[in-house]
Formats: sequence, C-alpha cells, structure tokens
Amino acid sequence: MKSPLPAILIACVFCFQANAQTTYLWNPQGGSTSAKVVSNWKIATCNGSTATYFPGSTDTLVFSNCSAGNATIDTNITVRFVNVKSSYSGTITLSGSNTFTTEKMRVTGGTFSGGSGTINVSSTLSIDGGTFTSTSGTFTLAGNFTKSSGTFNHNNGTVVFKKASSGQPTIAGSSITAAVDFYDVIFDAPDATTLFNINSIYFTVNHSLTISVDEQLFINGDTILMAGSSNLTLSNTSGTGG
Repeated sequence: MKSPLPAILIACVFCFQANAQTTYLWNPQGGSTSAKVVSNWKIATCNGSTATYFPGSTDTLVFSNCSAGNATIDTNITVRFVNVKSSYSGTITLSGSNTFTTEKMRVTGGTFSGGSGTINVSSTLSIDGGTFTSTSGTFTLAGNFTKSSGTFNHNNGTVVFKKASSGQPTIAGSSITAAVDFYDVIFDAPDATTLFNINSIYFTVNHSLTISVDEQLFINGDTILMAGSSNLTLSNTSGTGG
C-alpha cells in the first residue's frame, strides 16, 4: 500500500503559498485593465514571476512605475495594504457595486476613483499626493485619516468614521491650512466610548453630519465646518459627550 504522505505534502505547499503574505505589483499585459485577471500582477518585483493566485486578505497591492496602465477593480477584493506610489501615473477605478476592502491604504501618486462601490478601510488612509476620489456610496474608515498633500474628492458620497480596533481615530492634515471637504459624514460609536481627534485640518461637511451613538462619543481638536444648507442629525444621543 502506498503512503499518502507525498500528496499531503503537495497539498500543504499549495495551501501555504495561497495564504502567505505576498506583494503584488500592477503590470498588466496586452492592454487589459482588469484587476481580477491574475496575469496582470507580478510578484515581489516588476519583472518577477506572474501571479497565479488572486490577491487575498494578507497581501499587498502596489501601483508604481512598473506600469502606468489603468486598473479596474472589477470584483470584490480584500487585501492588507494598498500602496499607490508617486511613480504611478495611471487611474485605479472601482467599478459597479463592487466592494474594496483593505487594512491600510496610502496614496502618493496617480488617481483612485471609487465610483459607486463600497470602500472599507480598517486602519489608515493616508493621502500624501495624487488624487483620492471617494465613492458616491459609502466609505467606512475604522481608523485614521491623514492628508499632507494631494487631493481628496468626496464624490457626493458618505464617509463613516468609526473606532479603530485599537486606539482612538485621528483625522489630520499637515497644517491648520489643510482642507478636506466631505459631503455626508457619520461619526459612529456603536458599542464603545470613542474619541475622534481632529488635528491641523479644515474639516468641512457640505451636506449632512450625523452623530450616531450608543455609547459615549467625543470629538476633540479643530472645528468642524458645516457649509451652506448642511444638516446636523443626532441619533441615539443619550450617551453623547463632547
């Protein structure tokens, strides 16, 4: 009777490869812009091996001078980190109703366009150059928002600020003259006392501001400006602090 050990070992090798932390560099071939075509990604370097697996929750996506080609996020995607480098000059577009989820995202070049999809960032969004156009749907940020340069466009969408998994969220610019205009904003403290720190930034709400609280919510730091005919809604405010 033959031992099943070799087959078991082969299976485990492929499991490990599929779940390892891998860096995927955008380098599309043949004019394709689809992010779900695995052959459009290289592993580790611009000239590395062609990807054989679709990026997963432990992986990093890098957009750089490997290719200036545009990218279309045409499927639901969940990764650990998205790095849009200053050397990238293309446009990344979230298409349709797809969901884009990452722990961290840094934009220093190129353009990210959220379309009408759903964006979830569970730790940090940093805009240090380039352009980040949010979704016209809902962008949920459970962590820090920082903008030192570059452009943030609200796209008439909703941004939900929530408590990070550890620590208190910070919304910050490079100086008090830094400005970010939002359309609809929700500060959400559903199950734990939350302090939002707003530092060195003109934070402007152009349509509606909602404070949604089941526990205590505190907003500390600079002023939130409400432009034009924007509305303020307080929801479940029995535990609100400020």
